[in-house]
Amino acid sequence: MKKIENVTLYKCDFCKKELKRKHAMDTHEKICNCNPENKKACMNGCIHLEKEELDVDFESYYDYGNEEQHYSTKKILVFKCAKLDKLMFPWSIERKNLHVEYPSTFEYQEPMPKKCSDFSTNPDTSNDWFESILKS
Repeated sequence: MKKIENVTLYKCDFCKKELKRKHAMDTHEKICNCNPENKKACMNGCIHLEKEELDVDFESYYDYGNEEQHYSTKKILVFKCAKLDKLMFPWSIERKNLHVEYPSTFEYQEPMPKKCSDFSTNPDTSNDWFESILKS
């Protein structure tokens, strides 16, 4: 075991993470899941949030002999706001810039809003209901 003295540690303002490099902590704080700037209203237990299956077409391979492009269809799970009838993607997709990298996958989706006028929770149900939506 080594004992290290006089080491500067940077702590995240939002979670308990500690890093030795300042620039790494600056980057972490921008994308930290505990950062209030990154919280989305839908993910706080909105009763209108649902999961739905969506078929997405993508290029599977190119047949050079026949000069044809072949496409395949893949089913993906997406979040849907039942009240606004919109497909939405969560912060994790935004953080990784997947909607920019794969625009065809997120073609009909938009980012979840930080605040929503239609947000409502059912006071009779606990967080177990919301956890079941995320796991299913």
